[in-house]
Amino acid sequence: MVRDFESLQKAQIFILGTYRFDPSGDDFINFRVSNIFSHEKQEEIIRVVEKLKEINPTKIAVEESFKWDRVLNNSYRQYCSDNYSLLRHEMQQLGFRLAKIMNHEKIYAINEELELPFEEAMDYAKELESYFYDSFIRKTNEMDKTVDNLQKTSTVSDILKYLNDSEWIEKNHSLYVDFASIGAGDNYCGAKVLSTWYERNIRIFGNLKKIANSGDRILVIYGAGHTAILSELVRSSGNMELGDIREYI
Repeated sequence: MVRDFESLQKAQIFILGTYRFDPSGDDFINFRVSNIFSHEKQEEIIRVVEKLKEINPTKIAVEESFKWDRVLNNSYRQYCSDNYSLLRHEMQQLGFRLAKIMNHEKIYAINEELELPFEEAMDYAKELESYFYDSFIRKTNEMDKTVDNLQKTSTVSDILKYLNDSEWIEKNHSLYVDFASIGAGDNYCGAKVLSTWYERNIRIFGNLKKIANSGDRILVIYGAGHTAILSELVRSSGNMELGDIREYI
């Protein structure tokens, strides 16, 4: 029987774009993060979680690989039993805390990793399209510096508000979109970066869509670079509706 999406109550999706509390160094932009375990930062995180509680989420989805769902939830269950100390990662500091408060039985891992052919495109640009290379380095350095300064002067909530502002989301997304011109008419190595980035996000969205049921209110805690595409896909989905996360941070 074909599922009638129009007759069901749409799932409400709230996407919280985050920075890495425990940066890996693998992202385009890697911020220097304040000590997330300091008393001050822990208090700030707790206040963010209390605000996110107002979403009244039925499910919490995080940036952990789908294949590691069992390991993720083993850690979560131990945390709920007071037998586990949270790691630095935002999916635990925010996701585990909130899920426990909401008495959720599990956390949902929806991530999918795909390796972007980034180095090939940047090497091509450095050699043949230096104007792009120089512009990209300048833009990422400026964005990096801006958030580094926020780390020194602002609360966790303030930083999250900045990263979830439409201007930041568009600026971050444009870094990926602009790759399309690298090698255009030749090997299209930049288009490969962009198409792979979209494919990764489409797979993530597929995992999200798989867990979304009628009437759900799902909080998605994810790296801010993913927000633009995931939001676009949610808005275009027949059984989903995008909530405004800015009301809850």
